[in-house]
Amino acid sequence: TPFLDVRGWLAQGFTWNTTSESSYNGTISFNDRAQEYQMNQLYLILEHKVAASGDAWDLGGRVDFLYGTDTPFTTSIGFDDRWGVHASRYYRPAVPQAYLEANVPVWNGVSIKAGHFYTPIGYEVVTAPDNFFYSHAYTMQYGEPFTHWGVLSSTSFCDGEYTFSLGAVQGWDNMSDTTNHNLSTIGGVTWAITDKNTLAATMIGGNEDSQDAHRYMYSLVLTNKITDKFTYVVQHDHGIQLVSNSSSRQWFGLNQYFLYTLSDTLSAGVRAEWFRDEEGVRVVGVRSGYGGKGDYYELTTGVNYKAHDLVTIRPELRWDIKRNPRTGPFDRGQENTQLVAAVDAIVKF
Repeated sequence: TPFLDVRGWLAQGFTWNTTSESSYNGTISFNDRAQEYQMNQLYLILEHKVAASGDAWDLGGRVDFLYGTDTPFTTSIGFDDRWGVHASRYYRPAVPQAYLEANVPVWNGVSIKAGHFYTPIGYEVVTAPDNFFYSHAYTMQYGEPFTHWGVLSSTSFCDGEYTFSLGAVQGWDNMSDTTNHNLSTIGGVTWAITDKNTLAATMIGGNEDSQDAHRYMYSLVLTNKITDKFTYVVQHDHGIQLVSNSSSRQWFGLNQYFLYTLSDTLSAGVRAEWFRDEEGVRVVGVRSGYGGKGDYYELTTGVNYKAHDLVTIRPELRWDIKRNPRTGPFDRGQENTQLVAAVDAIVKF
């Protein structure tokens, strides 16, 4: 085993917007450009993996480099949010992860991660090869953090049946908050119910933006491998932001994933989602600027074609609709529905 594992990928795609003349796909994130090629991720990982063990100490770490149009969705305030801001409107660099990790030989081994790392909250992730769909759910984009700065520990019990995590972080996607110096608590538990079923519950709570802006959210993800070919995933998130006048602003999401393996090279999937932003504080297009309060629904269907061990092609068809109120987040704020077709290719190296 090499001391340093070096790997990466190139993820690039194209999205056709069939119902809009705008150059943006409204509140769709990551692949938000319409009728335009996007190099979403040129991604490089440098990692020395840590062996989890109750017998010996081990030390390692990981650094991730990202360049592409996905960068604005993953940057951290006070760190990489301004890198290359004048070099290109859409293509910028980022370092979404940079941490040290240690294995402490206690129980079955306790992993302690310190630095900058991806959130353990939710089902979908930033790294393109680890998602089924090219586009992302509202719940992932608008309802959850992407990265953290801080410390996160984890360990497992009962032969891996239960995995616990607990840590302290500097809030959501934030390295330096000038108005809030309090840490947030993050943690969770994953229960391997059977060898085919897992339930993951994660949460984060603390102050955001100011001393009085308490923000809390939790995520529940149930993964059920019904057969060797059919996997069903259901996710529920709920978040609440308390403000100084004792009022609160809430959001919640409900996602379902139906994934079916057709052959060694082809699989099909459907994602159905309802995301509610009752006060309009979460859904704002990162580049388009459109959003607002209401109920957001999306239905996405697609396939994954493994053209090679290192190449995956992901075409999809996605329908979005916004209600309550029917103000338009699509087509420059003119429409409350949208239909897009998209395809991307992931080439690993």
